Amino acid sequence: MVLSNLEERRARQFILYFPSSRDRERWRRLARKARMPLSRWIYHTVEEHLAEDTRERTQKSDLFAENRRLQRELEKSNARIRELETEVFKLRNRVFVTPDGPRGIGSFDPALLDLLRSGETWTSRALLDALGVDQSDADAIEIVTRQLYLLLDLGLVQETSRGWRRIG
Repeated sequence: MVLSNLEERRARQFILYFPSSRDRERWRRLARKARMPLSRWIYHTVEEHLAEDTRERTQKSDLFAENRRLQRELEKSNARIRELETEVFKLRNRVFVTPDGPRGIGSFDPALLDLLRSGETWTSRALLDALGVDQSDADAIEIVTRQLYLLLDLGLVQETSRGWRRIG
């Protein structure tokens, strides 16, 4: 069925009721200022707004993707920092992993001593975490364990069921 020109125009028609005559006049002035008929100005303004929404959604999507990428990069960097901190800890305290143990040279890790001086009771896991030591590094765990047992032998710390704590 072929629509007549009038029927086609009516099929594309939309009637808009303004909240007030003043609003209608305000829009008409804006349309005149833009040198457009009111209907074209309304259509143009709505289309522009829809395009802007699409751009904003695209920008948001891009920002979320960039945020995810940066979070992954930060996680990798934090893991690398953790590895390097563990290596520094091991190098600083290598005297504690010598086959015969420490022989009067070297000193206890200052960070470990500061943690124990805090007066809290520390689990081995919490100590490793606070020292920035990788909890899966066997050498680093051995260093901390040897220091704790040497401090225990010296009567400076106590091992309880809840963890390690300084005596006195």
